[in-house]
Amino acid sequence: MVIGIDASAILSGKKTGVEVVTTDLIKAILRNDPANTYWLYTPAALPVDMQGEHVVNVVVPGKRFWTQLHLSRAIRKNPPHIFWSPSHILPKLPPQTKGVATIHDLAWYLLPQSYTWRARLMSWLTVRRAIKQGHHLIAVSRHTKKDLKKYFQVPGDNVAVVYHALRSDWSDDNTNPNLGEYLLFVGRIEFRKNILQVLKAFQGFAAAHPQVKLVLAGSPGHGFKQVQKLIKRLQLTDQVLSLSYVPTQQLPGLYRHALGVVYPSLYEGFGLTILEGFAAGVPVMTSNLGGTKEIADGAALLVNPQDIDEMNLGLHRLVDDGELRSSLIAKGKQRLQEFNWDISAQKIINLWKQL
Repeated sequence: MVIGIDASAILSGKKTGVEVVTTDLIKAILRNDPANTYWLYTPAALPVDMQGEHVVNVVVPGKRFWTQLHLSRAIRKNPPHIFWSPSHILPKLPPQTKGVATIHDLAWYLLPQSYTWRARLMSWLTVRRAIKQGHHLIAVSRHTKKDLKKYFQVPGDNVAVVYHALRSDWSDDNTNPNLGEYLLFVGRIEFRKNILQVLKAFQGFAAAHPQVKLVLAGSPGHGFKQVQKLIKRLQLTDQVLSLSYVPTQQLPGLYRHALGVVYPSLYEGFGLTILEGFAAGVPVMTSNLGGTKEIADGAALLVNPQDIDEMNLGLHRLVDDGELRSSLIAKGKQRLQEFNWDISAQKIINLWKQL
């Protein structure tokens, strides 16, 4: 059987979230399935180590609307038996090809104010197509599956839950970034990540802990300018440090030297930052709702992301409560063991057999 995969995310220069997990999951699938033949579609050539006896890199040149135009044309010309998109964007598939798409979250639908109208429109069109055209969907958490059933009436039998795991390029590097004492946020700096509320909660915390910084590690997103303005208005310029995108090799050290990870996002389908905090051996504070609550599963300090006072108290506990810190670190290490790329890959391989 020939399985086609949109592997374009592997070529991303600055990998974040979806690009990271897509790369790891594809590698795990290839590692665990010598039976099927895989066609990896990309707009440019993949590294040689991503090719092999049962793996073919199908290069499909093109830039604008690559999936909808160029990839669709290539698949119609030479159809695979199954096509899997690691995102919610499916190309136009011929009748003989069974489509599978991964839905990471429905944040664009549930938090429309966090996105531009163009991003909302594109997400609406592509998710609706994936639901209509796909023979099966993959959700990255039970919460995402629940949202698909609730808001888009997708039958539960048509959705498989497949977790992510810790990024495979996570290293033992312990380089000290020499930032003093700091709390760490890792993720795109955008409205959905609840940065504005985090800053307001941090202001009260900072008054009692003037030596502690808040480090924001992530590329600017929708709402970044408002974040910058609020930092100035709250007079936190000296205590909030924006690093923008942090290269993969520097992330482990940045995590390990933090007092804790702060990730009270308004909505996540999963939350890779939580697993990275667990792996670094630091306590994590995250939201008491959505995918973050599910992934933390009692191994993180949960707070209401819309309650500034509760988040403020959470920051104090994360730093000052030694017993809580030790407990969260131990639970985090244990919880991390429940996420494994090979197990996730096998679930998807089994799905191919059922289609």
